[in-house]
Amino acid sequence: ERAKALLGALLEVLALELRGTAKAFIPKTDTRTLVEHLLAKTASLKLRGAAEAEGAVPAVHGIILDYLLCNKQMHKVLEALLSGSSADVEAFLTQRCSASRAAGDLLWRHHLRQGRHAEASEVLVQLAERADAD
Repeated sequence: ERAKALLGALLEVLALELRGTAKAFIPKTDTRTLVEHLLAKTASLKLRGAAEAEGAVPAVHGIILDYLLCNKQMHKVLEALLSGSSADVEAFLTQRCSASRAAGDLLWRHHLRQGRHAEASEVLVQLAERADAD
């Protein structure tokens, strides 16, 4: 929980920078670059008690990517990370698609940009069949 809180605080500073309210103490740096650096530096970290399944997104990366997904103003950063990142953002969005409409929206658009029309259609059908209003 402490690691999650610390990562959340760091990511909140990134969100402030993105909104332009922290310019006084953060030099202008591409937010995507900062997040990619954070993902690279945390790639080998393991959280105590967090079992990671084969092929699953590492727990620390899940915390970071989940923060980006839960903050609409950070969706552009997630979209940029989809084009090439040290973390498997597509796998994360695929895992979260059934629980998060935002993940599904980002994922089908990514598939469409990649020319993967059948996969984009599958995600759209999954989104259309969701019972919730998320």
